Amino acid sequence: MHPHNISSSDVGPLWYNIRKGLQSGALSPLSVASQTQHRERDMERVVHEMRREIANNNGTIKPLDHIKNSTARLLGRLIFGPSFNDNKFIESMLYEVEDVIRTSNCTFLTNSFYYAKYLPSQRKATREAKLGKYRIEELVRPLLSSKPPTNAYFASSTTTWALAYMIRKQEAQEKLYQDIRMTIGDVDLVKIEDVNKLKYLQSVVKETMRMKPIAPLALPHNAGKDTTLMGTKIVKGTRVIVNLYALHHNEDIWHEPYKFMPERYLQGEVGSVTHKAMEQSLLPFGAGMRICAGMDLGKLHVAFVLANLVNDFKWSCVEEGNLPDMTEELFAIILMKTPLEGRISPRKVCG
Repeated sequence: MHPHNISSSDVGPLWYNIRKGLQSGALSPLSVASQTQHRERDMERVVHEMRREIANNNGTIKPLDHIKNSTARLLGRLIFGPSFNDNKFIESMLYEVEDVIRTSNCTFLTNSFYYAKYLPSQRKATREAKLGKYRIEELVRPLLSSKPPTNAYFASSTTTWALAYMIRKQEAQEKLYQDIRMTIGDVDLVKIEDVNKLKYLQSVVKETMRMKPIAPLALPHNAGKDTTLMGTKIVKGTRVIVNLYALHHNEDIWHEPYKFMPERYLQGEVGSVTHKAMEQSLLPFGAGMRICAGMDLGKLHVAFVLANLVNDFKWSCVEEGNLPDMTEELFAIILMKTPLEGRISPRKVCG
C-alpha cells in the first residue's frame, strides 16, 4: 500500500501517528465544536449567495459549487485556524483535488495492489496522479504544518445527491420541511445543535448515503488471520476490499433497495432484527480500523447544510416534469454525471 497515506498505508506506527494526529487535532471534538459559530455564519453566506444567483438567473441554480466552497472553507478553518479566509487558496485546492479525483480510478488500483503499478495501462495515470499530489503538497506545505486535511470534503457530493432526491420526491421534501417546523419552529437558521433533533432529516441523510455512498468500495483491509468466507479460503495478509454499493443494495436486507425511502429507518422498533440488520449494513464511511476519520464531521455537515437549504428554499425541477438525472459517474467516488440544476424559491421574505 501507499506508505504515506492514511487511507491505504499498512497499519503500523506511521498509520497510528497520522490517525492520532487527525483525531486529536483538526478532527477532535473540541476543534470541530470551536467552528460552530463560523459554520452557522457561513451557512447564512451560502443562502445569501444563492438568493443573489437566482435573482439573476430566473430562479434556477446549480448548487454544487456553493456547497463545495462552503465545505472547503470549513476544512480550511479546521486545518489552518478560524481566521482562515483565503479564497484564492480554496479555488486552487479545489482544482487540484478534482484533478486527483479524475485520476482516482487507476490510482486506487495501484495503491491497493502492488502488482498493478506494472500494468502498462496504469503507468500514465499513476504519473499524472503523482504530479497532482506534488502540486497539492507545494500548495499546502507552507500553510499546513502538521495538520492533515480530511476527506469530509466529499460530503458536498452527498448533499447534492440529497437535493436531487428532494426534487424528485416532493413529498419527502415537504416531510423534511415540516419536520423542521414542528421540531424547532419557524426559524431563519437551523443551528448545528438542532440537527440531531430532526429524525426525518437523519433518515434522509442515511438513505442518501445508502443509495449513493461516497465511494462504491471500502478502503483496503488486510486479513488478520487465515479464514473462510462463503466457502472461499482467505489467507492471512490477503488484501480485501468490501463492495459497499452491493451491500447497500442487498435485497436480503433492504426492501426495494433501489427505491429512495427515508421512512425505512423510522419503521419498526429500534433494536428489532430488521433495524439491527439495516444499521449493520449501512457503512457509507467504511468500517473497522480504517473507518473514515471524518465520518462524524461529514454526517453532521451534510445534515446541517441540507436542513438549511430545505428550510430556506423550496426545490423543484427547472422545467416541470424534467427530473434530475441520477446517472452516476464512477471514479473512486460516486459523482453525479450531469451536475444538478434546480429551480428554487425562497420560503421566507428577507427583511
